[in-house]
Amino acid sequence: MYEVSDHGDVRSVDRIVIASNGIPRKLKGKVLKPKSRDGAHLYVDLSKENIVERKWVHRLVLEAFVGPMGESTVVRHLDGNALNNQVENLVWGNQSENLLDAVGHGTHFQARKKNCPRGHLLDFPNLVDGIKRVGRRSCKACNRTHSRVYVKPYLADKFQEISDDYYEKIMKEGN
Repeated sequence: MYEVSDHGDVRSVDRIVIASNGIPRKLKGKVLKPKSRDGAHLYVDLSKENIVERKWVHRLVLEAFVGPMGESTVVRHLDGNALNNQVENLVWGNQSENLLDAVGHGTHFQARKKNCPRGHLLDFPNLVDGIKRVGRRSCKACNRTHSRVYVKPYLADKFQEISDDYYEKIMKEGN
């Protein structure tokens, strides 16, 4: 009842349906307008016998032109653009590969972070050593302040001031 192109266009095919009065009617196929809930990945709603199913356009393209997903669980967009559903931009992959792609393209939320919530620059030397190895970035100045306030809770209301002092020291001395 539907076709998908290698560019990611989904269309319904010409078909004959029985109207509520019992008379057959010819419906001309049309290109469906994809929608997006997250501002990135496109989906279409496909119906068969009054049952509507939501389908991701990138999955439809890969299933039609490459084959079923097999052991892979996600669709990887090779150029990092989730709106580009051309078959040459899509491959089956796993979640780890997909996250590594996002970091490489700069679309991962941690890779885009420039500052911590308190305004400190997230760059060397103000990165917590153990965390940056696993792909997350955390502010060393705020981390040290958390440790200090945990031991001395009465300092909690001075968190910003203490973390700013740590930040200045870290950026001057490099540790």
